[in-house]
Amino acid sequence: MKTVKDTYYVQQQARRILKCLLKPDYSNLKVHSKYLNGINKAQFWEAFGELRRIFESYYTEAVKNPSNLSLPVYEIDKYRNMSNEAREGNTALLDFPKTLFAAGLCAKLNKNVWCNNCAEKCKLRIVYELDGKEKRACGCFPLILKILI
Repeated sequence: MKTVKDTYYVQQQARRILKCLLKPDYSNLKVHSKYLNGINKAQFWEAFGELRRIFESYYTEAVKNPSNLSLPVYEIDKYRNMSNEAREGNTALLDFPKTLFAAGLCAKLNKNVWCNNCAEKCKLRIVYELDGKEKRACGCFPLILKILI
């Protein structure tokens, strides 16, 4: 078996993540009824499969061409394994699932349109100080912007 030599840290990490994705055969897996939330098991696994395909597509593109996804392209041969650049390359891929999680927390479907629901109590609420006053904001929005920009 020929091994592929990755150029960038992010490619190396994307390959590791792809190996960890659950295989697309869910026939022997069980799902607890509390996760069904009004849908049947077939619908659950169909949605789960679609989510898996989204992740697989993203991480495959990260291996093939990370710059297309605006991922940091720090060369493995140029930066030491424990450098800040290597660390950023290895952790950049976490922004995608964190963003989907944040969007899921603060969004709802309204007539088949995904609407931001952050006006309500955000589970990732951030607190900051501005002009000497404590302010509160949605913690999801910066995560969502980071992946979109």
